[in-house]
Amino acid sequence: MRMKEVLSQDEIKICGELSDYFKSITNNEFKYILKTLKEKGIDYQKIDFFSMGTDTDYDIMCGYIFQEYGIEIEYPNKITNKTTNKSATIGKDDMYFWSEVVKEVNSVVVYGAKGTGKTAFSHRVLGYIRKYTNRPIYCFSYPKPNLIKKIAWKNMRSIEEMNRLRGVALWIDEPQNYWKLYDGRSNEALAKLLSLARQRDIFLVLSTSLSQWVTRMLEGQIDVWVIKDTDPDLIKQGSRAKKIIQDNCTLDIDGFKLEENEYLFYCRKFYDRFNGRYTFELPKYWNDEYSKPFA
Repeated sequence: MRMKEVLSQDEIKICGELSDYFKSITNNEFKYILKTLKEKGIDYQKIDFFSMGTDTDYDIMCGYIFQEYGIEIEYPNKITNKTTNKSATIGKDDMYFWSEVVKEVNSVVVYGAKGTGKTAFSHRVLGYIRKYTNRPIYCFSYPKPNLIKKIAWKNMRSIEEMNRLRGVALWIDEPQNYWKLYDGRSNEALAKLLSLARQRDIFLVLSTSLSQWVTRMLEGQIDVWVIKDTDPDLIKQGSRAKKIIQDNCTLDIDGFKLEENEYLFYCRKFYDRFNGRYTFELPKYWNDEYSKPFA
């Protein structure tokens, strides 16, 4: 039977220094990381922790270690009941099932009115993608590149850069600001994006306050739909977003309302397991700068 790894005094000391440097990772979490690395035979001194931004959180840190060494590190206090019952999972991770979802899909649309938490939710999803799929994260035309550098993400200045990338994740916030919807039946820009993403194995995350940007012809090409709070009257009848809301309303769709920390999840691949209403927590590093990068 394998003995449980014990940290030396020097290792305990470095955990304290690291937790002081990283605002969102606790001393106990660093102890757990170092113990796991020792169990796997990885020398923590080979990892340049201090080269990462101070806003790096536990998910991002574990994602980096997974990307560099292939070592998957869970939360130290996570307790999971391995069933398909979404209420049966207990622990720190309130979005537990996304660890499975991001491995099986390649596109996510986050739709909701302005000010409903789409940006924060997109950050959480991208954190899962980084941690569980080993994909570097790119943000399209991000207004404050130095801000996302703190969480080890990269800025994509031109969509043409997709032609030289492969196996990454790309987040486009409010894509209608860059590519207009020319008519109600087709969206040439989105069609090209989806096609190029498939060719280059790029995971697309799109967050938008305009439901019409994903037209009826292209709805079937989106793997996962996330609905934040919105006015159902602004959504076209018969659209995927409208059907998701209807499926989650007990009585009248006009009474639909979600809190800022709530969302609806829909994925045909996981239809009988995860579809429904959930809550989520903000990333640990979250602040006004991340919430309003264009301000």
